[in-house]
Amino acid sequence: PAAFDGALRKFSVGMEYGGVLAKSSEANAVFLTEFILDIAHRCEDLRFLPPGILNYFVAPIGGETGNLSRMELLCFVLSQNRLTCTDPIWRSVQIKDWFARNLCTPAPCLDMFSTKTGIPAIKNTGHAINVIGVTQGESGLARNTMMSVEALRIANLPTNLDPNPLNRSRPHKQMNTAHPLRVPVTLHHVNADKIPQQIVVTGPSLHIGFLLWELETLPQSHRLASKLLDEVWVPSTYVQHLYQRHYDCEVVNMQKGFSLPEIAPADLRECGLDASHHVVLMCFDAHSSVERKNPLAAVRAFQKAFDKRQNARIIIKTTPVGAGHWGDPNGQMSKIRQLAKKDRRIILDERMLPFPALLALIRRADCVVSSHRAEGFGYIPAYALWYGRPVIATNYSGTKDICRPDTAHLVDYTLIPARPGETIEPLENAYWA
Repeated sequence: PAAFDGALRKFSVGMEYGGVLAKSSEANAVFLTEFILDIAHRCEDLRFLPPGILNYFVAPIGGETGNLSRMELLCFVLSQNRLTCTDPIWRSVQIKDWFARNLCTPAPCLDMFSTKTGIPAIKNTGHAINVIGVTQGESGLARNTMMSVEALRIANLPTNLDPNPLNRSRPHKQMNTAHPLRVPVTLHHVNADKIPQQIVVTGPSLHIGFLLWELETLPQSHRLASKLLDEVWVPSTYVQHLYQRHYDCEVVNMQKGFSLPEIAPADLRECGLDASHHVVLMCFDAHSSVERKNPLAAVRAFQKAFDKRQNARIIIKTTPVGAGHWGDPNGQMSKIRQLAKKDRRIILDERMLPFPALLALIRRADCVVSSHRAEGFGYIPAYALWYGRPVIATNYSGTKDICRPDTAHLVDYTLIPARPGETIEPLENAYWA
C-alpha cells in the first residue's frame, strides 16, 4: 500500500514535452492518459508522440522491472475496475492481463505500454458506426445516446459504443456483420459546440451529429459544426426546421424510439397524499434551465384552476436549485417556495430520483403539465402519454410532434424575446413562448 500510494503521488513529475521540461500535475497525467487512449483507437502507431511522454508512461512503477507500467496503473485506477488482485497492486498479474486483453486488443498500438506478453492482439475488421457521446446519467443527451445504440442493435449494424475505455472496465463493442458498412461512420451525441473537438480526434469518417436544441436561434458556438458534419439527425420537426435554416448538410428527423416498463403508480403517503387527492405534476431538470421550463406558470395556473379545491395538489418535481442558479435568473423557484408557504397544496420535490421512481410518479399523476417556453422534444410529456396520463402542454416547439389536439390539451402562446441571462448561451434576437 505504501508503494502504491507513493506511485500515485509521483503523478507530479518532470516530463519532457517537445523539448520543453514542464511540470505535470495529477490532472495533466490523467488528461494525457485519456488523450493517448483516445487517439490509440484511431492510429496504428503512437511513435509520433514526443519521446518524453512515451518514456514516462512506459516506465515501470518505482523503476522496478516486473512492476506495472505507469500507463497500466493509470488506466486501471481511472477505469474504477473492482478486479480482485492476488499480487500487490503495483505488480498485479490480473491488472496486466486486464490491460492486455481489454485495452490492447481493440487498440494494438497500446502494446508498447503492456508488461504482459503472449496476448495476441486482435484488430477489428470492417467498418462500424462509432457512437460517441454522453452515456451516463439521466440527462436527455444520455437517453438519446442509448436510444441510438439500441436502434442500431435492432438494425443489426456494426456498432462501437464510446471507444474511450476509461468509461467502463470492459468497453462495450458490438461488431455485427449482417449489414457491413463501406465507410466508417461516427455518430456524435453531443451538443453542436462540442462537435469540432470530437471530429479533430476521430479522424477520417462520415460524421453525423445527433443534435438537440430548444430555441429557433442558434448560438455562435454551434455554427462551426455546420462546416464539418456530413449529416445531422434530430428528434423533432421543430429542431429539423431549425438546423435546415442554419446548416447546409442534410437534416433528417429521426424522431425518438423508447419503450417504458410496466410500473406501479407511486405511493405518495409520505407527502400526505392518498387516492382521494387530484395530483397535477410539473417535472423538469433544473440543469435544463428553470426559466425555459417555466414552472411558475404551472403553479399560478393551478391556483387559478383549483382556487377552492382542497383535495387538489401540484407537485413541482425538479432537481436541487441553489440560490443564484444560472438557469433561474428571475427567481422562479424562490417565488414558488413563497407561494408554497401560503398554500400547502403546492409541493416542491427536489430529490434525485432513480428513473423507475420518476416513472412511477408520472404514472400516479392525474395530469402532467409542461408549461415550457421551448423544447427540442419533450421527454416528460412523452412518458406521460405512454402511460395514458392527461397532458397539458404549450403548443410550441418540439412537443408539437406528439402533443396534438387528439393527444393533449394545448395551451396557446405568444412569442416574447428571451432576455440576456435567461438562455444557456448568449443569443441575439432569440424568442420563445
